Amino acid sequence: MGIWQSLLLTGAGAVIAGMATWLGTRLQFREAARIREEQYRREDQYRLHQARVGAYSSLYSAAGKMRAALTWEDAPSEARRQARNSYWQETAKVSLIGNDDVRASAKAVLAYVDAILGGSEQFDSTRFGDLVRRLEADARLSLVGSDDS
Repeated sequence: MGIWQSLLLTGAGAVIAGMATWLGTRLQFREAARIREEQYRREDQYRLHQARVGAYSSLYSAAGKMRAALTWEDAPSEARRQARNSYWQETAKVSLIGNDDVRASAKAVLAYVDAILGGSEQFDSTRFGDLVRRLEADARLSLVGSDDS
């Protein structure tokens, strides 16, 4: 009877070891999948951040060019319109990847410029500067999480 007991215990040990191996492998796969998903998420966030940096920088640059076109006394209306259209293109990029506050600030600048070009408002350097500073602060807050201006 000792041999049967020994075989039974050996068989039970093999089953337990097999189950433990299966469970350990399953847990390793699950953890590897979780780590992979986390890595993909971080890479996506990094790419979005880089895209936002580029879009916000281009938008800020376009705002500066638009200011120059609006303040130039003898600027042809076509130059002003081109500056506005360049800014609109950058605003479209920000509308796709920017956060809500930056989108709103960019659109506020655009609405003000449209009112100027439409003749319903006169260019006010202080107001334009305030709108651009708000845009800059919102962009900084979006990118670094604080507005240390």
